[in-house]
Amino acid sequence: MNHQPELYWISGSPYAWRVMLTLEVKQASYASHLLEASKGDLKKPEYLRLNPRGRVPTLKHGEHVLNESLAIMAYLDARFRRRRSSASRRTRRAQLAPDL
Repeated sequence: MNHQPELYWISGSPYAWRVMLTLEVKQASYASHLLEASKGDLKKPEYLRLNPRGRVPTLKHGEHVLNESLAIMAYLDARFRRRRSSASRRTRRAQLAPDL
């Protein structure tokens, strides 16, 4: 699956923030869709097709659509490995085997 994840969220939602933080920690590129509850974005038919409960966050990745933040985080953890720089690998190796 090569599709970029799409995250639907509203400002001020701690549930959306933790999904965004997970995406950032995983260094996963994603499309961000900021919805505005005050404009009725959560009740629009196109959003309700993704999430019939009209809540955030919602993650769409290819054919997969997830609506609960903990489920989204578990999915992201399984789907995306955290990329490490070679410097962080050397640091970790030095911590584990300082005599090498």
